Amino acid sequence: MDQKYRKLLLRWTIPALLVLFFLIKVINEPQILVTYVIPGLIIGLVIYFFIIGQAESIVKRRLRQPTPHKALRYYEPTLQLKDSPVIPGSDFIQSYYKSLILCFYGEYESALGELNQHDLSDLPKIYEAMRLNGIVVSKYLQKIDLKNALSSARESLLLSKYPKLVSGQKKIPRNNYEAYVEIGEILNGMADENTIIRLERRFSRATLFPKLMIAWGLGRYYQSNGEKKKAEEMRRFLEKTVPFCDPLRDF
Repeated sequence: MDQKYRKLLLRWTIPALLVLFFLIKVINEPQILVTYVIPGLIIGLVIYFFIIGQAESIVKRRLRQPTPHKALRYYEPTLQLKDSPVIPGSDFIQSYYKSLILCFYGEYESALGELNQHDLSDLPKIYEAMRLNGIVVSKYLQKIDLKNALSSARESLLLSKYPKLVSGQKKIPRNNYEAYVEIGEILNGMADENTIIRLERRFSRATLFPKLMIAWGLGRYYQSNGEKKKAEEMRRFLEKTVPFCDPLRDF
């Protein structure tokens, strides 16, 4: 058997058996759904969104520091998932978020170093989408190679499909990847009114990192189109949220 498929088999055999056991149990004792599963899911969702909200709040505070060091440190002790059989490639996920932070502070070489230190060949394609996305952010903020950066953003969007076992999480990340394509269209002078309307809607519901990039992209569009009031709103948001991240405040 090919080494790649052997690893996948070893990784997913136990979770698959547990799911099968659970389904058999539910079929035989359907009251389990009402007694345990549904309340457990509700509690789990509440805890999940509380943790996500807390995490974003912590990172947001740390991004107000003059250097990226405190924000970078957040992704070392809080994601103790390396070599996890449930979340493969979790060490790369750490590096991906670190690379975005480094880009926001203008440390582009270090950002690319974070992305390129991992072998992604045995991981789902979503990880390559993330790697490409990190490179796209670097090029956007440096305002270099913008045509190829937009092509990479489109490729990243095509790759941004999670494995079926976590397909329920697909919609939000793909919205983010779509936003990076639309930002690239702004930078390449290809954005139309519908592009801007979609980005404005995404801005209102985006999580922290894509929200910062959307604000920057919209700010550049408003500035170049003489919409000074709207441009100033984006500038104030970025100056308040990331006062030392100069690339994000450069329209």
